[in-house]
Amino acid sequence: MTQHRILPADRWEPFSDEHLARVVPVATDRIIRASAATDFTPRQAEMVIFDACGMSEDGVRIWHAARRLGESANARARSSARARFGGRTSSIGWIGWVLVLSALAGGITFAVALQTKDAVLTAVFSAATAMAVLVAAVGARGRPLDRALWRPQAFALGGTAIAVAIVGSGAPAFAMAVLSGAPIIVVTSMVAGMIIRRARPQQAREVDDSLTAAYRAIIHDLPGHVEQLRRETSAALPPERARFVERARAAVFERVLADDRVPERSRRRLARHADGHPAGGLIIADFADPLTWMPATLARSAYTTDDPRHADNRDG
Repeated sequence: MTQHRILPADRWEPFSDEHLARVVPVATDRIIRASAATDFTPRQAEMVIFDACGMSEDGVRIWHAARRLGESANARARSSARARFGGRTSSIGWIGWVLVLSALAGGITFAVALQTKDAVLTAVFSAATAMAVLVAAVGARGRPLDRALWRPQAFALGGTAIAVAIVGSGAPAFAMAVLSGAPIIVVTSMVAGMIIRRARPQQAREVDDSLTAAYRAIIHDLPGHVEQLRRETSAALPPERARFVERARAAVFERVLADDRVPERSRRRLARHADGHPAGGLIIADFADPLTWMPATLARSAYTTDDPRHADNRDG
């Protein structure tokens, strides 16, 4: 399990009730003002409390350790997907990027043919398009590719096919051979890919879901990492300092949640963390929320929409 270390804190004298009475209104006012922002998060609220308590260094250490927790989860998910599917990995595999380059080259082929009518120059870009598609096909080694990868190939096909129609009539024989061969190579790759996917439906589903499944596995594994970081945080904060943060947070949240100036979206986000967390635990829980560290494009598929955190984190 990945280690998430924070430095042990120096000795801290217990805070007084008078200090608490000064901290609470200051932190409350700052959080209420911050809650108006659409990107306001519960971790920001606890960080404000640490700062108002005079313990910003502790808050910063916990903040960075918790942020690394999410970054590590994101990296592990991608690494796991690449280890299993290599270049075919959905969205991040190198084969997908090569086919995007083929689509770009196909677009340039069309533009060159349209603007210059130069058959030789058009043939050069058409050959580059076909070469990119061939590299991707060789990399796949007869295995199914992600279902979305027909799109860049379709762009590559369109660009090279239209280029033939524009400059083909007056092209030299060698240029015409390239111009004619490129769309044939692209369409052959597309058709072969469709046949392979149809012949191996289970493998096709697995590669389509490759990145999403990797993120689901990491989300399932994440609670153990979160608990480890909570233990380290509790060990690094002297009990009297931790208790003061918890008292301040409880008092501040009570005031904030009752204040009409706090937008409903921010009130719901904070209400989830109103209690039940040790000092620093709110920062950790918020950074550990998959919707904080996951790519937004994967949130709907890898992180189930019936999870109660979705509505709280995805409202306007």
